[in-house]
Amino acid sequence: GKELSLLVCGKKEVDIDLLHQNTKLSNDLKEDSKEVRWLWEILHEMNSEEKIKFIKFCWAQERLPTSNEEYVKNQIALTIKYNKNERNKNGFPKADTCFFNLELPNYTAKDIMKKSLELIVVISLLVKEEIIEMMMIGIMTMKIMMEITQWKVVMKKVI
Repeated sequence: GKELSLLVCGKKEVDIDLLHQNTKLSNDLKEDSKEVRWLWEILHEMNSEEKIKFIKFCWAQERLPTSNEEYVKNQIALTIKYNKNERNKNGFPKADTCFFNLELPNYTAKDIMKKSLELIVVISLLVKEEIIEMMMIGIMTMKIMMEITQWKVVMKKVI
């Protein structure tokens, strides 16, 4: 009963260390890259429900293989990619659920990365991808407006 269910469905509990062992990095990322280190630290800090939501965000599934052998046999691996686009700095990560890919932007601080991950994982489960893109455009527009407002304040002080 339970053993068959475990083999067919995988574990409901997400084993971050096992996932880490079965993760590939794109050429521009290294194991000691700040984004990669922060990601694993953040994932270890998450509770079980948050970890499941993260997996669902990246892969559209809630369960992972239960052993290295199952990852290899089923050719499953999380691929972490790096988004070098400066316009997405400190922005939201993206996922390609068909291929179990996670694309991380450049983050300037771990807490910003954590908040972005928490927010995008929750949002992605509630709304469709098109709406997320519209929200991201809205957030970027708000950031630009705030920068313009700050610039105007600075300029008034200078003049």
